[in-house]
Parts: sequence; C-alpha cells; structure tokens
Amino acid sequence: MERLLKRYVEMIQKRIQRGFTLEGLEHLEERHIKFLRRLHSLVQKDLPTFHIKVTQHASWGWAYEDGRITVPAPWLELSDQHWKVTVLHEVTHLVVGLDENHNTKFWEKFYELACALRLKKYAVRHMREFKTGRKVLKRRDDG
Repeated sequence: MERLLKRYVEMIQKRIQRGFTLEGLEHLEERHIKFLRRLHSLVQKDLPTFHIKVTQHASWGWAYEDGRITVPAPWLELSDQHWKVTVLHEVTHLVVGLDENHNTKFWEKFYELACALRLKKYAVRHMREFKTGRKVLKRRDDG
C-alpha cells in the first residue's frame, strides 16, 4: 500500500507544471492539482512561482513573503470549494503584496480570480465576512 501511494505521488509530481511546488501532496487528488494549475496560469505574470504546503498542523491558510502558502488539509474534508477559496485567498495575498492585506485592491483581485475560476458564488460568500470585501461587492452590485 505504501509503495502504491509513493508511485501515485511521483506520478502527480510529474504532472505538476513548473511555477509552483507542493508539499503534502498525499492529501490532494487530481482535481486539486488541476485547480492549482489553472490558478497558476492566471497569476503567473504577477507571481511566477509559489510553494503550497498542505498540512494537518495548520488552523488557517497563511501566505509568507517568500512565496510560501500553508493551507490546512482538514479543510479538504469540508468541501472542495472551501479549500479552493482558501488557496485563492492566500495566493491573492502574494499577487497583490502582503502589505495590501484585505484592502480594496486585494478584494478586487480576489473577485477577478474567483470569477475566472468559476468560484464566484463561494468567493462572494467569503467576501461578505470582511468589511472591505462587502464594500467591493456593493460597488459591483453583488452585495
């Protein structure tokens, strides 16, 4: 069984395009890898490379200045959309810059990427949790 898992992980790693790396691949399925490829293709001009760590030891998603992102593996069990929105949220921090935090620029880019990834419904729900996110939605008539 362990050998089979190792072969699966190696197969997936070969499929991952350059530009992002993964740690904790054993938590992911092919659909998650496809999502990360699509996301990377959308942001590669502004963010040529990033590293995602999927771990059991995180309570929240987190972005770091060096291009690393940590996302909790247990959130995969909640729903694919929840996990995708979390990854998108953290990648958006890297795209706009961590100094932008959750300001208008951040939420505009988050919304733009979410729409391109067909996650608008889930992104809108997430944006409503933040004051500036609600302002951006109101301006866009999605609030």
